[in-house]
Amino acid sequence: MSLRRRQVRSSHPLPVRRQCELLGVPRSTHYYRARPAPHGDLVRMRRIDEIHLERPFLGSRRIVDDWKRQGSRRTGSGFSA
Repeated sequence: MSLRRRQVRSSHPLPVRRQCELLGVPRSTHYYRARPAPHGDLVRMRRIDEIHLERPFLGSRRIVDDWKRQGSRRTGSGFSA
């Protein structure tokens, strides 16, 4: 988290909008809360990394082809294991 983002305080008498404006921080950044990635996504990312480390000269399309050859299929929103 950046220093400027941490300086914005909801409890401060100056409105959050004005604090963000003065610090150059978008309000959406102030309100954003990161969520952990779903387990399935982490598994897929790990496998893609493994394929890339085994064959770093492959592009994304060839990685998808390797993935398919190994028995996985690609869905509209990603890969299914």
